[in-house]
Amino acid sequence: MKPFVEPSYFASFDRDKNKEKYTKNRAYYGDNPRFNVSFKLTQQATFGWNLYLEEPVEEETPLMLMTGVIRPIAAAKECLEKEGEIVAYTSFIEIPGTGMCLDRREVHDFSKYISHSCQPTCGVRLVNSGNDIPDLVVYSLHSIDASYSYAVTLNYYSMFRQNVQQYFRRNKPQHGKIFSLYERRAEFLQCLCAMPKCLGVLNVKQKEDLNDEPPEKKPKPSTSEAPKETTFGGLKLVESDKVYSIEDGKFTD
Repeated sequence: MKPFVEPSYFASFDRDKNKEKYTKNRAYYGDNPRFNVSFKLTQQATFGWNLYLEEPVEEETPLMLMTGVIRPIAAAKECLEKEGEIVAYTSFIEIPGTGMCLDRREVHDFSKYISHSCQPTCGVRLVNSGNDIPDLVVYSLHSIDASYSYAVTLNYYSMFRQNVQQYFRRNKPQHGKIFSLYERRAEFLQCLCAMPKCLGVLNVKQKEDLNDEPPEKKPKPSTSEAPKETTFGGLKLVESDKVYSIEDGKFTD
């Protein structure tokens, strides 16, 4: 049987004019590897595949590179509009200060199996790559050992926290946040990380309630009170615009 491959898949490589620009002049790390940590991929019946360390690590240890195709942030916005939140939120990561994002739909690595947690063990930093676009590197926020089950986790949805708080300020929940969202038939993303400080609700799609009664007319907020419009350019995982270097498995300024 001849396998069928959508021709547009190959055409997308021809359209990517930035490919050569952002893959040349990369720094060579063969003589001094940046990462010296081993991982294991484990499948759990309830939560699917998850990534774990095979050994304890200290605070601020570089763990792994996040790979993908570098594209303008417009690609993330287009994906959100055409393919929806599930695809866009699991595929695109913003690269701050560059106008670019990491598209992980076609090419990715084991970092895509890092689970979400409201109290994550890891964060993401920009690291010098040798060219104009820095690398995204996952690192340990604190020491990770058996007390954390060697789990590698990230907070993927911190960029939506203000959005959720704003929603519940306008819509006071009477019977708990989750029940309130179901009652209003709102589209939302529930967290199941089960951490002590779990937020419960990671994102709420802002829209008018889907009820039979027309919504009450409210006075138009002033310019200072109106929320600023933002364009989705990928999940905001990077802690700052600062670009680090890595030597002997450790960060340097």
